[in-house]
Amino acid sequence: MRLIRKWQTKKSTIGEFTIDNSDITGYILEEKGPDTTISGIEQRIPIGTYNLVWHNGTKFKNVLKLYNNEVNINRAILIHAGNSAEATEGCLLPGSSRSVDWVSKSVDKLNEINEYVKSIGIENAKIIITQEYE
Repeated sequence: MRLIRKWQTKKSTIGEFTIDNSDITGYILEEKGPDTTISGIEQRIPIGTYNLVWHNGTKFKNVLKLYNNEVNINRAILIHAGNSAEATEGCLLPGSSRSVDWVSKSVDKLNEINEYVKSIGIENAKIIITQEYE
């Protein structure tokens, strides 16, 4: 998965994503900037390449969790359903369309992403986050 951050406000960051070797595209809403590796302050994670594992916590089950050498797996940066900055808690929220501080049809897009990752195997999946702000 490739995520290019493009739009930011005082509340959120939104980018466009594509998944290699598929026709899956959409938007991801994240926390506002600046980027940080520190957990618990509701800011987005740094650009970079992230590994993925399946997460089954008390609040979210069967969702993807991101981590790399800078962002610890225990920070629990998830890709889960949600529409607004208030729902992110540092996580990535997928959607089919976007408006200011909002993505739509998040559950459908999340299911599409998860089904694709299951089909290729989690060990073959990564997310690459870059930025090209407009």
